[in-house]
Amino acid sequence: MQNAGERAIRDWLVDTLPDVGGPALVIYEDKKMPKLIQREHIEEIVVMATTRALLVFAEERGLITSAEEVWNNIIKRAKGASPSLDVKVMRPTRAP
Repeated sequence: MQNAGERAIRDWLVDTLPDVGGPALVIYEDKKMPKLIQREHIEEIVVMATTRALLVFAEERGLITSAEEVWNNIIKRAKGASPSLDVKVMRPTRAP
């Protein structure tokens, strides 16, 4: 099933997030993911970050020693991992 992971994330954000409340953090690799989520007009804050951006964040806060070392281990196993350092914040779309 192609794009099953992306659909599962979208479905959870649409179906469950309104009940549990936000914000939500989505770690993604597919560059289409932010647009996919943005089209859903979710009424909670959703922060979207690539895996590499999350690693840099963790290193800056002392949670891991080296983002680059962890990243290199990831790309050895996941050849399609995105090297980008993207973070996007999706704001609520509801009217005030």
